[in-house]
Amino acid sequence: MKLDNNIFVFALLIVHVNISMSFFKCGPDLKCSCTTRPPGTVAMDCKARNVKLRQVCESIAIIYPKVSDLNIARNNIGNFNPEDVNHCRNISSLNMNYNQISSLHNYVFVDFRNILTLDLSDNVLDIYNKTAFDPSVLPSSLRILKLYGNFREDNNLKESSAYPIFTNLRNLEKLQLDGVETDFGLEYEYSSVRNLSLSSKGPLGFCLIKDIFPTTFHSLINVRVLDISSCRIENIYRDAFKHMKSLEILDLSLNRRLGFSSLMNVSYSLQFTNIQFLNYSRVYTSFGVGTIILNSDICYLRNTSLKAIALDGNKVQMIEKNTYLLLPKHLETIYAQENKFSFGLYLFQFGCLEHVQHIDANNLNKVHAPIKYLAEPKPKNDNDRSWNSECPFMTEESLKNIAKDIPACTYVPPNETVADWKPQFSRSLKIVNFSGCNMVYNIDNTQITINPSNNSFEALDVSKNAFHCLSSRIGPFPNLKFLSLSRSYCSFINSDFLSMGKLENLQLDQNYLGGMFAHQGGRDTFEYLTNLQTLNISTNGITRLKKNIFNTLIMIEEIDLSSNNIEMFAVNVKPLKNLLHLNLRGNAIHTLNNDFRQLLEDNSERIGNNFTLDLRNNSIEYSCSNQKFLYWLLYHKKRLQGFNEMVFYRLNGSSVDSNAFLRDVPHLRAQCRSYTIAMVLSALGVLSAGAMITGVILYKKRWKLRYWYYMTKQNYFGYRRLLNDYEDENYRYDAFISYSDDDLHFIRGEIIPRLEDCGMKLCVHQRDFLPGIPIRDNIVDAIRTSKKTVVILSKTFVKTQWCIFEFNMARMESTDNRVCENGCLVIVHFENVPAKSMPLEILDWMDNHSYIMYTRDPDGQELFWESLATAIER
Repeated sequence: MKLDNNIFVFALLIVHVNISMSFFKCGPDLKCSCTTRPPGTVAMDCKARNVKLRQVCESIAIIYPKVSDLNIARNNIGNFNPEDVNHCRNISSLNMNYNQISSLHNYVFVDFRNILTLDLSDNVLDIYNKTAFDPSVLPSSLRILKLYGNFREDNNLKESSAYPIFTNLRNLEKLQLDGVETDFGLEYEYSSVRNLSLSSKGPLGFCLIKDIFPTTFHSLINVRVLDISSCRIENIYRDAFKHMKSLEILDLSLNRRLGFSSLMNVSYSLQFTNIQFLNYSRVYTSFGVGTIILNSDICYLRNTSLKAIALDGNKVQMIEKNTYLLLPKHLETIYAQENKFSFGLYLFQFGCLEHVQHIDANNLNKVHAPIKYLAEPKPKNDNDRSWNSECPFMTEESLKNIAKDIPACTYVPPNETVADWKPQFSRSLKIVNFSGCNMVYNIDNTQITINPSNNSFEALDVSKNAFHCLSSRIGPFPNLKFLSLSRSYCSFINSDFLSMGKLENLQLDQNYLGGMFAHQGGRDTFEYLTNLQTLNISTNGITRLKKNIFNTLIMIEEIDLSSNNIEMFAVNVKPLKNLLHLNLRGNAIHTLNNDFRQLLEDNSERIGNNFTLDLRNNSIEYSCSNQKFLYWLLYHKKRLQGFNEMVFYRLNGSSVDSNAFLRDVPHLRAQCRSYTIAMVLSALGVLSAGAMITGVILYKKRWKLRYWYYMTKQNYFGYRRLLNDYEDENYRYDAFISYSDDDLHFIRGEIIPRLEDCGMKLCVHQRDFLPGIPIRDNIVDAIRTSKKTVVILSKTFVKTQWCIFEFNMARMESTDNRVCENGCLVIVHFENVPAKSMPLEILDWMDNHSYIMYTRDPDGQELFWESLATAIER
């Protein structure tokens, strides 16, 4: 047997080579799947793979030592011994869910020192029987333990049954058990458990707690999160949670038998806790009569630290007046979805919700499937509960004082009317969701003022209602960034309604705005939305858009026009300098013009993000006339959403799918050639050749042409010498010295003293050029009025533009305009200049003419100066 195991492991080792470490097959016979995680560990999933526990652990020890998480659920393992899990002792998470485990061996987890999470849920462990289940066998390092689903509803609890005691698990933080009708023992007073779940929301979880007495959770003083949802609770007594001083989150949802009769007791006991969130959702049957929330129900909540409360799905129809005054001072979030609110005085008191920032009341008046009536308990009518309470905050005097301390809060005295009242909202309110609430309104010629005007609304969702016409101003909303009017049966909306300068996201999809957007007259619908970044006007029956519809949307990044019937996208896109994402899916687009294509490319390059375009389910034309657009699509195919689903249509009605497009479109240009194009190209070729030849000639003669130009200019418009400008000689200067400014020390220290001391007259540009005359004219004049031009050739000379100009003008003068017996141009080779650094003109001249080499050798100096003087005088 041992030999067989070794062969098996060796085979696994061979197969494992070259397997990707991001996601790969692993485990016995590669039945499992492994995934690498950022810290370098591996999670192995062997769920329902029909594998043996021992084989899996052996493969981990030998082949996959980095496995930290093992899921071996649903493998019908049954009971196991320490040898089976010996090689798994280093893992940190083990899931053995649904394996028919009925007992645990005393030493099965003795060496598991690193394990943090253990899931033994949905097995057959008799955990409530002290003699059948010993919690001390569990590893002491555990932080999360799941044991729910180990008790069946048809089992009978014995009188001696109790919750298991985990005193040895000193690090345990989260515990999931089945809820039973018994108290937690005093041992839990010292437990480290912070998160306790007794809920039956799991697939096989079970919870049957009919009553919660003051003693039920008396010992859970360290628990912060208590989940007793879906536990069939019917009654909660006054001090039920009083001793849970650390309690922050309490979930009582889905206890349909509970109703509102126990809410006052819950509120009272939560005063003594650190409660932050109370989930009291769906504690009432879906088909009962409408319920009312009374002041007495929530009065004691005023004295709690509650920040969020959920009352979803309770068929709440009315809230007693002044109830908002009794809500906790620091309440920030209210969830009230799937209720059935009616009009009442409480609607005029939203200003009393001083610190509330988020109200979620979606799907009011929701219709439930009748089959649920058979699954839920008998409707409970508790509207006859007492309206009175001993709560000190319910007195008229106390309510008045609370209202005085809250800005924009109105106290409603007994028998008060609402003739002169105006609705007030909290200054802190930021997010309001009233989606799918069957609201049917026309905001037409009626301005609706929101108080206070400096409100903090940032997000408003009123989608899935009915607003046929929105043509009047509503607000102000100085801070609103998100507005959803999706699926609101709206056929008209104007700029007055959308006068929200800070709006960033506008959802107008699934309406009837197509006719309005096509109309060319009237004001621009979006003229005030200069900060809008996302616009959704999909599914609006749009066939065409007026040209300037998006002119003011200078910050827009994403536009969704999908599921309309647009044939031509011919809007002015120049202002859309931030547009990167356009969805045109499900239209009738044939092509997109060059302006729009160029806009997407320019925006993408400037912003540094790739643009995206969705053209699926359109009528893109596959033809020669549209080939520029088709090649653009080919080039940007990676930026086209769902490119593989795109279809193109030929003029004869046949279609081309994406694969055929990729195969054929590269040859489209050749198929679209014609004789006209060939003739035009030939003519262009001849013209190009002629232009090229002319260009070559002009380039070769460029210095001669420039010389003629400057000579002509000098003769007709240049400076004219006086008749006595020179006496016996025909030239004003014996030599014009052409040099680089970097060699000025040589000119001043050697050239000028030595030559002028010999009686020669030199022209040096820094000394002798006339001020106020262009440099080119000075150079040409100096060359013409000098007997010789002396070039001091150095490394910096060949890199200087003006030096090259002086050389070429002197060369032209020497060859075309003057006959010099011994040459008019003298080159002094001052430095050893590499040939590759010299212009071709200088190299050509030096190959065909003599030049003088400068030397620093004392014996050669005398010969150099004699040669230079002779060259100038001849």
